[in-house]
Amino acid sequence: SDLTNTVKRDFARTGTTHLLALSGLHLSLLTFMIQALLKKLRINKSARYVVLSAFIIFYFALTGFGLSVLRSSIMLMFVYLSYFLRRKNDSLTALMFAAVFILTAIPDSIKDIGFWMSVCATFGIIIVLPYEVLFRYKTRKIFKGRIGKTAQGIISALIISFAAMLSTLPFSCFCFGAIS
Repeated sequence: SDLTNTVKRDFARTGTTHLLALSGLHLSLLTFMIQALLKKLRINKSARYVVLSAFIIFYFALTGFGLSVLRSSIMLMFVYLSYFLRRKNDSLTALMFAAVFILTAIPDSIKDIGFWMSVCATFGIIIVLPYEVLFRYKTRKIFKGRIGKTAQGIISALIISFAAMLSTLPFSCFCFGAIS
């Protein structure tokens, strides 16, 4: 809120405004880093998931209970719960469960474009992820060494970003009248 109108305009023109918003992506990245740290410290998976669940609740409260953070929180908790219940984790089911839960608990969220864009972007990522994994598997012999792995990582990130952008495109065009 303390940014000048010029800075806000520049972020909007470059299409990087979403980097300033606290989102489910940020929560996912933070939990991934904490999980990696806990794994390196040789903390067992059950204990890691309990610590991560507590962190998710803390982060959700800290960020002001935003809908995209709520969506991500529910999805991550769904993953952890499926582990404790010894069930297969399914990202698409987790996304649909989170969306239905949010729409039921907070009916006004149906009018929130940020909620719909979060759900659509996540849907796009979930759908393209198996193809991105296949791409990495098929190109593992081509992309060797540090430079090759970096190139493969950049291409993978572009594939995932493109999927998220493509899946939110209808909302961007309809609501904002433009494509960033």
